[in-house]
Amino acid sequence: MAELAKLKKSRTAHRVNTNKLLEKFKNPNYSTLTETQKLDEIDDLNSNILTLQSKHSLIKSLDEKIMELLSEDEEIADELTATTDYELKVQKHVSKLKRLQR
Repeated sequence: MAELAKLKKSRTAHRVNTNKLLEKFKNPNYSTLTETQKLDEIDDLNSNILTLQSKHSLIKSLDEKIMELLSEDEEIADELTATTDYELKVQKHVSKLKRLQR
């Protein structure tokens, strides 16, 4: 049980960090930026997309380890639902950021 708690705590910390990153680029307003500022923002987008993808992979790995340690069917179902919802949220934001790059 200690390992499960440790994994969940680690995953929560990574999700909080990822959510902060997602919020940073939630509603960008590029219409008021100069061309140089836009290029800087695109560079930031590129690095943030890479960071999000890396975090997403790490969180997925933690999710898989957590699933292996669960024994109750209800826990497994709840965990799977939460995991899927979070994965969709991150993928949606990454897609949105990629569109902004263009």
